[in-house]
Amino acid sequence: MIKILAFDLFGTLVDTSSISKVFPERNISKINSKSFMETWQSKQLQYAWFLNSINKFEPFSDLSIRALKFTLKIHSIELNSDQIDRFREAQLQLDPFPDSKKGLEVLLKSKNNADYNNSRKLVILSNGESVKTDKLLSNISLRRYFDHIFSAEEVRKYKPAKELYILASERLNISVSEIALVSSNLWDIAGAQSAGMQTCWINRKDKKTNEELDIKADYVLSSIEDLKQIL
Repeated sequence: MIKILAFDLFGTLVDTSSISKVFPERNISKINSKSFMETWQSKQLQYAWFLNSINKFEPFSDLSIRALKFTLKIHSIELNSDQIDRFREAQLQLDPFPDSKKGLEVLLKSKNNADYNNSRKLVILSNGESVKTDKLLSNISLRRYFDHIFSAEEVRKYKPAKELYILASERLNISVSEIALVSSNLWDIAGAQSAGMQTCWINRKDKKTNEELDIKADYVLSSIEDLKQIL
């Protein structure tokens, strides 16, 4: 039985590519914006997982800027400190996916149904800092749907390390097997499974994966709106 739905944030509830709306004013053409985003996001994770491996930690927003500076060099783009700060600000204004609010609203309204388990909670499990995660969710009117925010900064380890998934179980005083991670990232799915969580992969537009590792979620859905099917 699923008692807790634990949501990933970046790439699951919010569209990280929406930060590209600052590109025109930052000399990053639409021609290379896709390549720019792929390099930046890949480097963010590379830095995070490298720090995990050597038992070091720094806020994900700082790692993100380090990865941004690396990406700017790769693409031969020069930005001043004020322009880079604009990217920091834009990370707190990312657009939610169209199905995010609709799906969360369905889950909220289901509390009025007779078959709803009133102990069920919705929480966030994010590599981002708690304060900034709270601000981002508030900025896009999603904060009210969540009972708790659990951040990597609390355990000083980034997902997919087990610590953050287990923290949610301990803080909520519930078996980790009664929590289902909701994520669009297969590496996140793998981390949750290693900790003993149930998993739900949000696979929008039936994306094909080139992963060679045998990562299979317990549930595969096409949108956040479909989550009620598994409860």
